[in-house]
Amino acid sequence: MNAIEALKKGFELAKQLVLLIAVVAVFNCITSGIVVGIVGINPTPEKVGEIAGTIVFLSMLIMLAWIVVEGGLLASIVSYIKTKDMQLEALLNNGLKYFLRLLGIGMVGGAIAVAIWIAGALLTAIFVAMGQGTNPFFNVIGGIVFTIAVLFSFVVMIPIIIGRYLIVVEDQKIIASFKEGVALFKQYWGRILALLGLIIGIVLVVSLLSQLISLFLAKIFPQGWFLAILQVLISAIVNGMIGVFSSCSIVSLILSIVKAPEVEAPIAVPEQPTL
Repeated sequence: MNAIEALKKGFELAKQLVLLIAVVAVFNCITSGIVVGIVGINPTPEKVGEIAGTIVFLSMLIMLAWIVVEGGLLASIVSYIKTKDMQLEALLNNGLKYFLRLLGIGMVGGAIAVAIWIAGALLTAIFVAMGQGTNPFFNVIGGIVFTIAVLFSFVVMIPIIIGRYLIVVEDQKIIASFKEGVALFKQYWGRILALLGLIIGIVLVVSLLSQLISLFLAKIFPQGWFLAILQVLISAIVNGMIGVFSSCSIVSLILSIVKAPEVEAPIAVPEQPTL
């Protein structure tokens, strides 16, 4: 299966998994509503500064809750592809089942990315210092080094992304999923990059259209809670559709390239002559 076929498969699956889209949309509505309720409409910088700690704490709780939803979502998609049963009633249990592993591989990926960025920043600072901050040659070299570090961190994150799906698709542990993610990326890097690139492009276009709709509504309705709630609903539904569609596409590609375990052919037993 190539990237275009994976996108088509993801679109067809997403149309059949409306209930999963609804689950993600409801989650987004609840979490966004809580944030808007605490921060308020058009908050001032002073108010944001006063509740910065609350915002950070709330964001962490939402992130942890999303990992549970993500695990259940992926498990339902895999189940539907294999058995035509999304097992929606087991979504929470599946989310809790994969929670620690998804959290762990996410922390590993974040630590690797931060380490690469820090190394890139240090090398950049060294080159800039060598030119005493005024030499354009060393400044350009430093900028190139940091750009390479950022790009490299994104490349390193791709096996982590694949590993997150493998944790659910093949019920793997963190290290095993990362190793297989690296192996799959090395072997199928063209298809994987093409699919991720297409998904990012689609997400950007759909997000832009969603923002334009929100701006259009802001021209029609006055600033207030009604407009804020309407914008939250639109954003929640759009993000739910994007989340399920992209997950279906990636799961479809991974299932198509993951090699099934080889089964030994049965040994042929010669027929006994009959008397």
